[in-house]
Amino acid sequence: MRKIFWCLLLWPCVLWADEAASPFAKLQWSGWVSKAWMQTDPEPLRLPQQEDDGWEAALRLDWVMQPWLAFRALYAYQPYLNDGPDSEFEFLLLDANTYLGESIVGTRFGRLQLPYGFYNMQRLNPADRLGIHHAQPMQIYWGQIAAIFDRGDGWMTYFYTPRSSSFQAQFELGRIVRHDPEPQEDYLTTLTELDMRLDRQENQFASVELELWEMLRIRKDHHEPTHFIQIPYSYYEKLAEQQIGLFTWSMLDATQQKVLIEKLTCGPPPTGEFTRPYVIDYDGLELWLEGWQLTLEQSRLYYKTEGTQQDYYSFMQCVTKAAESGLRKRLDTNRSAVLALHMEQLTTHVGYGDWSVEENNEQRFGGTHRFGGFKYKPHYDWTLKYEFHDKTGHFGLRYSQNKKTSESSEWRKEMGENWQAQAISVTYEF
Repeated sequence: MRKIFWCLLLWPCVLWADEAASPFAKLQWSGWVSKAWMQTDPEPLRLPQQEDDGWEAALRLDWVMQPWLAFRALYAYQPYLNDGPDSEFEFLLLDANTYLGESIVGTRFGRLQLPYGFYNMQRLNPADRLGIHHAQPMQIYWGQIAAIFDRGDGWMTYFYTPRSSSFQAQFELGRIVRHDPEPQEDYLTTLTELDMRLDRQENQFASVELELWEMLRIRKDHHEPTHFIQIPYSYYEKLAEQQIGLFTWSMLDATQQKVLIEKLTCGPPPTGEFTRPYVIDYDGLELWLEGWQLTLEQSRLYYKTEGTQQDYYSFMQCVTKAAESGLRKRLDTNRSAVLALHMEQLTTHVGYGDWSVEENNEQRFGGTHRFGGFKYKPHYDWTLKYEFHDKTGHFGLRYSQNKKTSESSEWRKEMGENWQAQAISVTYEF
Protein backbone atom coordinates (compact mmCIF):
# COMPACT_ATOMS: atom_id res chain seq x y z
CA MET A 1 0.00 0.00 0.00
CA ARG A 2 2.96 2.32 0.59
CA LYS A 3 3.88 2.20 -3.11
CA ILE A 4 0.31 3.09 -4.02
CA PHE A 5 0.51 6.10 -1.69
CA TRP A 6 3.64 7.39 -3.41
CA CYS A 7 1.96 7.01 -6.80
CA LEU A 8 -1.09 8.92 -5.58
CA LEU A 9 1.08 11.64 -4.08
CA LEU A 10 3.32 12.12 -7.11
CA TRP A 11 0.69 11.73 -9.83
CA PRO A 12 -0.45 15.40 -9.66
CA CYS A 13 3.17 16.49 -10.16
CA VAL A 14 3.28 14.54 -13.42
CA LEU A 15 0.03 16.12 -14.57
CA TRP A 16 1.28 19.55 -13.56
CA ALA A 17 3.86 19.43 -16.32
CA ASP A 18 1.03 18.94 -18.82
CA GLU A 19 -1.37 21.41 -17.22
CA ALA A 20 -1.45 23.66 -20.30
CA ALA A 21 -2.67 20.71 -22.38
CA SER A 22 -5.51 20.03 -19.97
CA PRO A 23 -8.00 22.91 -19.83
CA PHE A 24 -10.00 21.07 -17.19
CA ALA A 25 -7.15 20.94 -14.64
CA LYS A 26 -7.85 23.12 -11.62
CA LEU A 27 -5.64 23.25 -8.57
CA GLN A 28 -6.99 24.64 -5.30
CA TRP A 29 -5.13 24.94 -1.99
CA SER A 30 -6.82 25.57 1.34
CA GLY A 31 -6.22 24.95 5.01
CA TRP A 32 -6.37 26.33 8.52
CA VAL A 33 -4.37 27.15 11.64
CA SER A 34 -6.05 27.05 15.05
CA LYS A 35 -5.15 27.63 18.67
CA ALA A 36 -7.29 26.66 21.68
CA TRP A 37 -6.99 27.50 25.37
CA MET A 38 -8.72 25.30 27.95
CA GLN A 39 -9.14 25.42 31.72
CA THR A 40 -10.54 22.57 33.80
CA ASP A 41 -11.91 22.37 37.32
CA PRO A 42 -10.75 20.49 39.32
CA GLU A 43 -7.09 20.14 38.56
CA PRO A 44 -5.00 18.07 37.84
CA LEU A 45 -7.50 16.88 35.27
CA ARG A 46 -5.81 17.25 31.89
CA LEU A 47 -7.68 17.29 28.60
CA PRO A 48 -5.72 16.34 25.48
CA GLN A 49 -5.65 19.87 24.06
CA GLN A 50 -4.19 21.20 27.30
CA GLU A 51 -1.40 18.66 27.12
CA ASP A 52 -0.53 19.55 23.53
CA ASP A 53 -1.03 23.35 23.76
CA GLY A 54 -4.15 23.33 21.59
CA TRP A 55 -2.40 23.94 18.27
CA GLU A 56 -3.57 22.35 15.06
CA ALA A 57 -3.09 23.03 11.36
CA ALA A 58 -3.93 21.45 8.04
CA LEU A 59 -3.24 21.85 4.34
CA ARG A 60 -5.68 20.60 1.72
CA LEU A 61 -5.29 20.09 -2.03
CA ASP A 62 -8.20 19.62 -4.45
CA TRP A 63 -7.33 19.10 -8.10
CA VAL A 64 -10.15 18.55 -10.58
CA MET A 65 -8.17 17.13 -13.48
CA GLN A 66 -11.23 16.18 -15.50
CA PRO A 67 -14.92 16.71 -14.79
CA TRP A 68 -15.06 13.04 -13.79
CA LEU A 69 -11.64 12.72 -12.08
CA ALA A 70 -10.18 14.54 -9.05
CA PHE A 71 -7.20 14.19 -6.75
CA ARG A 72 -7.78 15.20 -3.12
CA ALA A 73 -5.46 15.26 -0.13
CA LEU A 74 -5.55 16.62 3.41
CA TYR A 75 -2.47 16.61 5.64
CA ALA A 76 -3.27 17.61 9.22
CA TYR A 77 -1.30 18.37 12.36
CA GLN A 78 -3.58 17.48 15.27
CA PRO A 79 -1.35 16.13 18.05
CA TYR A 80 -4.04 15.94 20.71
CA LEU A 81 -6.27 13.50 18.82
CA ASN A 82 -4.37 10.32 19.64
CA ASP A 83 -1.15 8.85 20.97
CA GLY A 84 0.02 8.04 17.47
CA PRO A 85 1.65 10.36 14.95
CA ASP A 86 1.16 14.07 15.52
CA SER A 87 0.48 14.58 11.82
CA GLU A 88 -0.44 12.44 8.84
CA PHE A 89 -2.69 12.28 5.79
CA GLU A 90 -6.32 12.28 6.85
CA PHE A 91 -7.13 11.42 3.25
CA LEU A 92 -5.10 11.05 0.04
CA LEU A 93 -7.22 9.72 -2.77
CA LEU A 94 -8.37 9.62 -6.35
CA ASP A 95 -12.06 10.31 -6.89
CA ALA A 96 -13.67 9.18 -10.16
CA ASN A 97 -17.37 9.44 -10.95
CA THR A 98 -19.87 9.42 -13.77
CA TYR A 99 -23.56 10.11 -14.33
CA LEU A 100 -26.08 7.31 -14.19
CA GLY A 101 -29.11 9.04 -15.63
CA GLU A 102 -29.37 12.12 -13.41
CA SER A 103 -27.65 10.38 -10.48
CA ILE A 104 -23.92 10.25 -9.75
CA VAL A 105 -22.01 7.03 -9.08
CA GLY A 106 -18.32 7.02 -8.28
CA THR A 107 -15.43 5.47 -6.39
CA ARG A 108 -12.60 6.73 -4.20
CA PHE A 109 -9.31 4.90 -3.78
CA GLY A 110 -6.36 5.53 -1.43
CA ARG A 111 -6.29 6.83 2.15
CA LEU A 112 -9.95 7.40 3.01
CA GLN A 113 -11.79 9.29 5.73
CA LEU A 114 -14.55 6.93 6.78
CA PRO A 115 -18.21 7.97 6.58
CA TYR A 116 -19.79 7.96 10.02
CA GLY A 117 -22.45 10.29 11.35
CA PHE A 118 -23.45 13.78 10.29
CA TYR A 119 -20.31 15.61 11.45
CA ASN A 120 -17.41 13.20 11.12
CA MET A 121 -15.87 14.98 8.12
CA GLN A 122 -16.64 18.51 9.32
CA ARG A 123 -15.12 17.98 12.73
CA LEU A 124 -11.64 18.01 11.18
CA ASN A 125 -11.97 21.75 10.61
CA PRO A 126 -12.08 23.54 14.00
CA ALA A 127 -14.15 26.36 12.48
CA ASP A 128 -16.94 23.89 11.61
CA ARG A 129 -16.53 21.58 14.59
CA LEU A 130 -19.42 21.59 17.03
CA GLY A 131 -17.10 21.74 20.05
CA ILE A 132 -13.60 23.07 20.71
CA HIS A 133 -12.53 20.06 22.74
CA HIS A 134 -12.35 17.34 20.12
CA ALA A 135 -13.33 14.48 22.41
CA GLN A 136 -16.27 16.48 23.75
CA PRO A 137 -19.11 16.49 23.22
CA MET A 138 -19.04 14.08 20.29
CA GLN A 139 -17.70 10.96 22.01
CA ILE A 140 -20.07 9.31 19.58
CA TYR A 141 -17.27 9.78 17.04
CA TRP A 142 -14.68 8.06 19.27
CA GLY A 143 -12.70 11.30 19.66
CA GLN A 144 -9.32 10.46 21.12
CA ILE A 145 -8.83 7.15 19.28
CA ALA A 146 -9.54 8.65 15.88
CA ALA A 147 -6.44 7.14 14.31
CA ILE A 148 -7.88 3.64 14.70
CA PHE A 149 -11.37 4.27 13.38
CA ASP A 150 -11.48 7.37 11.22
CA ARG A 151 -9.19 6.56 8.32
CA GLY A 152 -7.62 3.69 6.42
CA ASP A 153 -6.31 2.48 3.08
CA GLY A 154 -8.77 0.97 0.63
CA TRP A 155 -11.75 1.84 -1.55
CA MET A 156 -15.20 3.33 -1.32
CA THR A 157 -18.10 3.37 -3.79
CA TYR A 158 -20.79 6.04 -3.55
CA PHE A 159 -24.11 6.88 -5.17
CA TYR A 160 -25.95 10.23 -5.04
CA THR A 161 -29.43 10.92 -6.35
CA PRO A 162 -30.18 14.32 -7.93
CA ARG A 163 -31.15 16.97 -5.40
CA SER A 164 -34.75 18.16 -5.48
CA SER A 165 -36.94 20.21 -3.17
CA SER A 166 -38.41 17.09 -1.62
CA PHE A 167 -35.80 14.31 -1.73
CA GLN A 168 -32.05 13.66 -1.74
CA ALA A 169 -30.29 10.35 -1.04
CA GLN A 170 -26.72 9.11 -0.83
CA PHE A 171 -25.29 5.65 -0.32
CA GLU A 172 -21.68 4.64 0.42
CA LEU A 173 -19.96 1.33 1.01
CA GLY A 174 -16.37 0.17 1.07
CA ARG A 175 -13.52 -1.60 2.79
CA ILE A 176 -10.33 -0.27 4.36
CA VAL A 177 -7.26 -1.66 6.12
CA ARG A 178 -5.25 0.18 8.76
CA HIS A 179 -1.80 -1.31 9.39
CA ASP A 180 -0.15 -0.71 12.78
CA PRO A 181 -3.05 1.48 13.94
CA GLU A 182 -2.48 3.98 16.69
CA PRO A 183 -2.93 4.62 19.52
CA GLN A 184 -1.78 1.26 20.83
CA GLU A 185 -1.81 2.31 24.48
CA ASP A 186 -5.26 3.85 24.43
CA TYR A 187 -6.83 0.83 22.80
CA LEU A 188 -5.02 -2.02 24.53
CA THR A 189 -4.38 -0.11 27.78
CA THR A 190 -1.75 -1.77 29.97
CA LEU A 191 -1.56 -4.88 27.78
CA THR A 192 1.02 -3.15 25.58
CA GLU A 193 3.37 -3.31 28.55
CA LEU A 194 3.09 -7.09 28.28
CA ASP A 195 4.06 -7.18 24.57
CA MET A 196 0.52 -7.52 23.22
CA ARG A 197 0.24 -5.63 19.93
CA LEU A 198 -2.57 -4.44 17.67
CA ASP A 199 -1.31 -5.52 14.25
CA ARG A 200 -3.96 -4.14 11.90
CA GLN A 201 -7.64 -3.34 11.51
CA GLU A 202 -9.87 -4.34 8.61
CA ASN A 203 -13.19 -2.55 8.29
CA GLN A 204 -16.19 -3.06 6.04
CA PHE A 205 -18.80 -0.33 6.14
CA ALA A 206 -22.01 0.97 4.60
CA SER A 207 -23.78 4.30 5.01
CA VAL A 208 -27.19 5.63 3.93
CA GLU A 209 -28.43 9.21 4.25
CA LEU A 210 -31.80 10.66 3.21
CA GLU A 211 -32.81 14.31 3.06
CA LEU A 212 -36.52 15.13 2.93
CA TRP A 213 -38.22 18.46 2.17
CA GLU A 214 -34.95 20.37 2.75
CA MET A 215 -35.60 20.25 6.50
CA LEU A 216 -35.13 16.64 7.65
CA ARG A 217 -32.12 14.33 7.42
CA ILE A 218 -32.02 10.66 8.40
CA ARG A 219 -28.76 8.71 8.52
CA LYS A 220 -27.71 5.13 9.21
CA ASP A 221 -24.10 3.86 9.38
CA HIS A 222 -22.98 0.28 9.88
CA HIS A 223 -19.31 -0.68 10.39
CA GLU A 224 -17.88 -4.14 10.96
CA PRO A 225 -14.23 -3.71 11.98
CA THR A 226 -12.00 -6.61 12.95
CA HIS A 227 -8.86 -6.01 14.98
CA PHE A 228 -5.98 -8.47 14.51
CA ILE A 229 -4.05 -8.70 17.77
CA GLN A 230 -0.62 -10.31 18.19
CA ILE A 231 -0.15 -12.18 21.48
CA PRO A 232 3.39 -13.61 21.91
CA TYR A 233 4.48 -16.16 24.50
CA SER A 234 6.37 -13.39 26.29
CA TYR A 235 2.96 -11.97 27.22
CA TYR A 236 2.32 -14.93 29.52
CA GLU A 237 5.85 -14.79 30.91
CA LYS A 238 5.47 -11.15 31.91
CA LEU A 239 1.97 -11.83 33.25
CA ALA A 240 3.28 -14.62 35.48
CA GLU A 241 6.24 -12.49 36.53
CA GLN A 242 3.91 -9.72 37.65
CA GLN A 243 1.73 -12.12 39.63
CA ILE A 244 4.45 -13.96 41.58
CA GLY A 245 7.17 -11.30 41.63
CA LEU A 246 10.36 -10.84 39.67
CA PHE A 247 12.62 -12.48 42.28
CA THR A 248 10.51 -15.65 42.57
CA TRP A 249 10.16 -15.89 38.81
CA SER A 250 13.90 -15.62 38.26
CA MET A 251 14.51 -18.53 40.66
CA LEU A 252 12.47 -20.93 38.46
CA ASP A 253 13.95 -22.88 35.59
CA ALA A 254 12.31 -22.99 32.13
CA THR A 255 10.28 -26.14 32.91
CA GLN A 256 8.96 -24.73 36.18
CA GLN A 257 8.08 -21.45 34.47
CA LYS A 258 6.14 -23.32 31.78
CA VAL A 259 4.18 -25.31 34.38
CA LEU A 260 3.36 -22.17 36.32
CA ILE A 261 2.13 -20.36 33.21
CA GLU A 262 -0.20 -23.24 32.37
CA LYS A 263 -1.59 -23.14 35.91
CA LEU A 264 -2.19 -19.40 35.72
CA THR A 265 -4.05 -19.78 32.43
CA CYS A 266 -6.08 -22.77 31.27
CA GLY A 267 -3.54 -25.17 29.84
CA PRO A 268 -1.01 -24.44 27.09
CA PRO A 269 -1.38 -20.72 26.41
CA PRO A 270 -2.47 -19.83 22.87
CA THR A 271 -0.22 -17.44 20.97
CA GLY A 272 -0.10 -15.77 17.59
CA GLU A 273 -2.72 -13.68 15.85
CA PHE A 274 -6.18 -13.31 17.37
CA THR A 275 -9.20 -11.63 15.86
CA ARG A 276 -11.49 -9.28 17.73
CA PRO A 277 -14.54 -8.63 15.52
CA TYR A 278 -17.24 -6.20 16.50
CA VAL A 279 -19.97 -3.95 15.10
CA ILE A 280 -20.49 -0.18 15.31
CA ASP A 281 -23.99 1.08 14.51
CA TYR A 282 -25.05 4.71 14.20
CA ASP A 283 -28.51 6.27 13.83
CA GLY A 284 -29.02 9.99 13.28
CA LEU A 285 -31.98 12.33 12.85
CA GLU A 286 -31.66 16.02 12.12
CA LEU A 287 -34.32 18.72 11.78
CA TRP A 288 -33.72 22.35 10.87
CA LEU A 289 -36.15 25.24 10.52
CA GLU A 290 -35.65 29.01 10.29
CA GLY A 291 -32.12 29.09 11.66
CA TRP A 292 -32.66 26.36 14.29
CA GLN A 293 -31.13 22.92 13.97
CA LEU A 294 -31.90 19.94 16.23
CA THR A 295 -29.78 16.79 16.03
CA LEU A 296 -30.42 13.46 17.76
CA GLU A 297 -27.74 10.78 17.43
CA GLN A 298 -27.14 7.34 18.87
CA SER A 299 -24.11 5.08 18.55
CA ARG A 300 -23.69 1.48 19.71
CA LEU A 301 -20.51 -0.57 19.79
CA TYR A 302 -20.84 -4.27 20.55
CA TYR A 303 -18.46 -7.17 20.19
CA LYS A 304 -19.17 -10.26 18.16
CA THR A 305 -18.59 -13.58 19.87
CA GLU A 306 -16.89 -15.44 17.06
CA GLY A 307 -13.59 -14.91 15.31
CA THR A 308 -12.37 -16.06 11.93
CA GLN A 309 -9.12 -17.36 13.42
CA GLN A 310 -8.26 -17.67 17.09
CA ASP A 311 -10.98 -16.11 19.20
CA TYR A 312 -9.87 -13.18 21.38
CA TYR A 313 -12.69 -13.81 23.84
CA SER A 314 -11.67 -17.41 24.42
CA PHE A 315 -8.24 -16.04 25.19
CA MET A 316 -9.65 -13.49 27.62
CA GLN A 317 -11.68 -16.16 29.39
CA CYS A 318 -8.50 -18.17 29.68
CA VAL A 319 -6.31 -15.48 31.24
CA THR A 320 -8.86 -13.75 33.49
CA LYS A 321 -10.35 -14.90 36.74
CA ALA A 322 -13.43 -17.12 36.61
CA ALA A 323 -15.57 -14.37 38.15
CA GLU A 324 -14.55 -12.01 35.34
CA SER A 325 -14.67 -14.43 32.44
CA GLY A 326 -18.26 -13.98 31.27
CA LEU A 327 -17.11 -11.82 28.39
CA ARG A 328 -19.22 -13.61 25.80
CA LYS A 329 -22.36 -12.44 27.56
CA ARG A 330 -21.20 -8.81 27.50
CA LEU A 331 -22.11 -7.95 23.93
CA ASP A 332 -23.20 -4.36 24.46
CA THR A 333 -20.06 -2.65 25.71
CA ASN A 334 -20.69 0.98 24.90
CA ARG A 335 -23.63 3.15 23.96
CA SER A 336 -23.68 6.90 23.33
CA ALA A 337 -26.52 9.32 22.68
CA VAL A 338 -26.32 13.01 21.84
CA LEU A 339 -29.04 15.66 21.62
CA ALA A 340 -27.63 18.85 20.08
CA LEU A 341 -29.19 22.26 19.44
CA HIS A 342 -27.64 24.63 16.92
CA MET A 343 -28.95 28.15 16.41
CA GLU A 344 -27.85 30.45 13.60
CA GLN A 345 -29.88 33.63 13.36
CA LEU A 346 -27.06 35.67 11.81
CA THR A 347 -24.27 34.61 9.48
CA THR A 348 -21.64 35.96 11.89
CA HIS A 349 -23.11 34.79 15.23
CA VAL A 350 -23.87 31.16 16.02
CA GLY A 351 -25.03 29.61 19.29
CA TYR A 352 -24.83 25.87 19.92
CA GLY A 353 -25.05 23.31 22.68
CA ASP A 354 -25.72 19.68 23.45
CA TRP A 355 -26.64 17.13 26.09
CA SER A 356 -25.12 13.66 25.78
CA VAL A 357 -25.13 10.38 27.68
CA GLU A 358 -22.59 7.56 27.51
CA GLU A 359 -22.58 4.20 29.23
CA ASN A 360 -20.71 0.90 29.10
CA ASN A 361 -20.92 -2.37 30.97
CA GLU A 362 -18.22 -1.55 33.47
CA GLN A 363 -19.74 1.89 34.20
CA ARG A 364 -16.27 3.35 34.65
CA PHE A 365 -16.23 5.78 31.79
CA GLY A 366 -19.92 6.53 31.44
CA GLY A 367 -21.58 9.73 32.40
CA THR A 368 -23.47 12.75 31.14
CA HIS A 369 -22.22 15.84 29.39
CA ARG A 370 -23.78 19.25 28.87
CA PHE A 371 -22.22 22.15 27.12
CA GLY A 372 -23.03 25.44 25.46
CA GLY A 373 -21.00 27.59 23.13
CA PHE A 374 -20.93 30.71 21.01
CA LYS A 375 -19.20 31.20 17.66
CA TYR A 376 -18.44 34.57 16.11
CA LYS A 377 -16.97 35.28 12.67
CA PRO A 378 -15.58 38.82 12.53
CA HIS A 379 -14.32 38.03 9.02
CA TYR A 380 -14.92 35.12 6.68
CA ASP A 381 -11.31 33.97 7.31
CA TRP A 382 -11.50 34.12 11.12
CA THR A 383 -13.59 32.20 13.66
CA LEU A 384 -13.71 32.84 17.41
CA LYS A 385 -15.34 30.41 19.86
CA TYR A 386 -16.15 30.22 23.55
CA GLU A 387 -17.80 27.30 25.35
CA PHE A 388 -18.50 25.89 28.79
CA HIS A 389 -18.64 22.15 29.64
CA ASP A 390 -20.24 20.41 32.60
CA LYS A 391 -19.40 16.70 32.81
CA THR A 392 -19.92 13.70 35.07
CA GLY A 393 -17.62 10.71 34.66
CA HIS A 394 -14.37 10.56 32.72
CA PHE A 395 -15.40 9.14 29.38
CA GLY A 396 -13.53 10.93 26.61
CA LEU A 397 -10.35 11.54 28.58
CA ARG A 398 -7.35 10.00 26.89
CA TYR A 399 -6.24 6.89 28.74
CA SER A 400 -2.51 7.51 28.53
CA GLN A 401 -2.97 10.96 30.05
CA ASN A 402 -5.41 9.88 32.74
CA LYS A 403 -4.16 6.45 33.71
CA LYS A 404 -4.75 7.03 37.42
CA THR A 405 -8.26 8.20 36.72
CA SER A 406 -8.99 5.04 34.74
CA GLU A 407 -7.44 2.57 37.17
CA SER A 408 -8.02 3.96 40.65
CA SER A 409 -11.40 4.48 42.29
CA GLU A 410 -9.59 6.38 45.08
CA TRP A 411 -8.11 8.78 42.56
CA ARG A 412 -11.50 9.33 40.93
CA LYS A 413 -13.00 10.04 44.34
CA GLU A 414 -10.20 12.48 45.17
CA MET A 415 -10.65 14.34 41.89
CA GLY A 416 -14.42 14.18 41.97
CA GLU A 417 -16.73 12.59 39.44
CA ASN A 418 -18.01 16.00 38.34
CA TRP A 419 -15.84 18.41 36.41
CA GLN A 420 -16.17 21.54 34.35
CA ALA A 421 -14.15 23.08 31.56
CA GLN A 422 -14.02 26.40 29.76
CA ALA A 423 -12.44 26.83 26.35
CA ILE A 424 -11.76 29.53 23.79
CA SER A 425 -10.28 29.13 20.33
CA VAL A 426 -9.14 31.19 17.36
CA THR A 427 -9.10 29.72 13.85
CA TYR A 428 -7.75 31.21 10.64
CA GLU A 429 -8.78 29.64 7.34
CA PHE A 430 -7.04 30.25 4.03
